[in-house]
Amino acid sequence: MDGAPFIIGLVTILKQFHSQQKDVFVAYLCQYCRVVMNELENMQSKMKEKDKEAVPLEVCNCLLFLESFCKYAAVDRKQVENLIPPYLITKVREYALKGAVKK
Repeated sequence: MDGAPFIIGLVTILKQFHSQQKDVFVAYLCQYCRVVMNELENMQSKMKEKDKEAVPLEVCNCLLFLESFCKYAAVDRKQVENLIPPYLITKVREYALKGAVKK
């Protein structure tokens, strides 16, 4: 499935509801990313040194989805940056460009 039509369809569905629902959806996705990264940090002591720098595939996909969602849903990026640390967004972009995401 192509990402853009899926996101536009989701935006269309969310427009059927109160505008606050879009913000709640973004907040839940950001919370999911933070929880997964927190779990990764808790497990880092058991990981090999080279794997410590990796970003989980779930977080990478979620943040790339959020970036596209913000574009099509006219959500201010500042709203996402208030919920997710900007360094994580930058780190995911770097890994997405390198193709070095961890499964």
